[in-house]
Amino acid sequence: MIDSRKLIEIANRYKLSEGGVEFWTPYWRDEVPSHQGEHPVRGLYNGKGSPDEIQEALEQHIGQAKGHLKTGNDYRQFMASIRLGVDCSGFIFHVFDEYLQDQGLNLADYLYKDRTALLKDFFNPAYTHPPHITEDLLQSQPEHVSLAKIQEFWGNQPVRLAGVRILTSLAANEVVPTVNKIRPGDQIVMDGRNVNIPHHILVVEVTGDKLMYVHSGRLDVRAEGEVGGVEYGVITITNPNKPINHQDWHNQQLFNEHVMDDDCQRRLKVFNEL
Repeated sequence: MIDSRKLIEIANRYKLSEGGVEFWTPYWRDEVPSHQGEHPVRGLYNGKGSPDEIQEALEQHIGQAKGHLKTGNDYRQFMASIRLGVDCSGFIFHVFDEYLQDQGLNLADYLYKDRTALLKDFFNPAYTHPPHITEDLLQSQPEHVSLAKIQEFWGNQPVRLAGVRILTSLAANEVVPTVNKIRPGDQIVMDGRNVNIPHHILVVEVTGDKLMYVHSGRLDVRAEGEVGGVEYGVITITNPNKPINHQDWHNQQLFNEHVMDDDCQRRLKVFNEL
């Protein structure tokens, strides 16, 4: 069984401290161009930084601005201006990774990319590969290749590969059929209603009919001038035999901006071994 208190303790490491002020890490997601010739917009650590990496980057870049930053919102706005934050999958990856490290396990051993996707990348002329990576090598791999193995092949950091789809894939997860089966450590995966960007949240506590979750919320569900980022929320279970998209979401904006399928509740298979 997953330790709820430990999950919350790890998630809370994304509450930063600077100049005697505490504040949550804001949201940042790299913008990948959708048209040829466009340049990507990348942030520090590409939205995938650990709490320690983000804190260190903030201290390195704050410089003379520090004297003008008084409130938590000031710091968050400054971080957004230098593209320093964490996206939803970067946040959940690091929470899971630290939790499993404490159990002597490596998250990258339990997350997978399909062999067909690797072959597609291999034949993509936009990508370059080390000479030891060959079609035969990739064809010889199992249907689902662990991120640890991919790191061994290419040197890619697993956190850079582990987007929402990989963290919630059926290769790595099982579907939790109803909300009354949800427990700490489960994810809820969703798609943007107006943007083609997946999202997921992490359940960290189950108390009676209340589910408490944490996530790094996107900018598109925020009012102008807000920077999103790590936050907690609550869902009240009103229909215990139905999926999560039939329940009472206290953050109606988050709920209204997303679409969820009935199989959106996911549990990492490795958690069943703990």
